[in-house]
Amino acid sequence: MLATIGFIASYVAIKPSNGDGTTGVIYVFPLGHVSALNLALGCTLGVSLFAIGAGAVHWARTLMSDEEHIAERHPIESTPEVRAQVFADFRTGAAESGFGRRKLIRNTMIGAMAMVPLSAIILFRDLGPLPEKKLDTTDWAAGKLLMNMNTNTPLKPSDIQVGSLTFAMPPGLNPDDPAATRPSRRSSPRPH
Repeated sequence: MLATIGFIASYVAIKPSNGDGTTGVIYVFPLGHVSALNLALGCTLGVSLFAIGAGAVHWARTLMSDEEHIAERHPIESTPEVRAQVFADFRTGAAESGFGRRKLIRNTMIGAMAMVPLSAIILFRDLGPLPEKKLDTTDWAAGKLLMNMNTNTPLKPSDIQVGSLTFAMPPGLNPDDPAATRPSRRSSPRPH
């Protein structure tokens, strides 16, 4: 859990490198010059995921019972006795795992697994501005023709073959003019 908090704190506190090597770059002996933000994010996320995996392995190897049970194969349909046996086995397994008895370990593991997605939420939220209402409307309107983008002529249903691919646009749109089209905005991950 501490590594996940460190991930979020690193993301907020460390400025990204500006590309010229003067800001946000540190020297780490075996690696050379690296981005401080990338190093901090990678190390903290790696530690948090490793700790979750190590905790699960530790739980399975040392805290759960190591007794093996052999179950004979039977027909697929379940009789009431089999169903009762399955529920009894589940209760026995839950009791042997110590999941209900070891509350500190259980709650720490649940908390760690619940916090790791916060790292992804922080990163995905900062991919760029939200589209707001831009996706609700287009340049198309009732009665507008479809124009072939290659020939700049109106498309008729007879021009389109079944299974073919046709590039179309609304009339009056010049795909080469950046002012006429809505630009696809590419923003940097974080403002500098």
